Amino acid sequence: MPVPLPPIFPAAQQPAAQTTAQPAPEQQQQGQHDAPKLTPGEFTAWLQSKGAAPEQAAAAAAEREAAIKAGAVPLEQLTGRELHTHHPEVFEGY
Repeated sequence: MPVPLPPIFPAAQQPAAQTTAQPAPEQQQQGQHDAPKLTPGEFTAWLQSKGAAPEQAAAAAAEREAAIKAGAVPLEQLTGRELHTHHPEVFEGY
């Protein structure tokens, strides 16, 4: 049986507009509250945006790699891994 979630607002701090739509206190204690509903279009949009995140991250990484190779990023702004890859002379003698 799932664990009931606490209400978002404690009873004393609920906004006035939402007090009429709240379920009875005994229903909240049993975990029977109204969950927000997504339309099929909203769900599809969420899935598409979730799938686009890895592509955007890969594009940003490729841009940074190109900027490093072009010398547009100062050494002070490179991470250790980037320094080791592109400027191994920094680590000579260690």
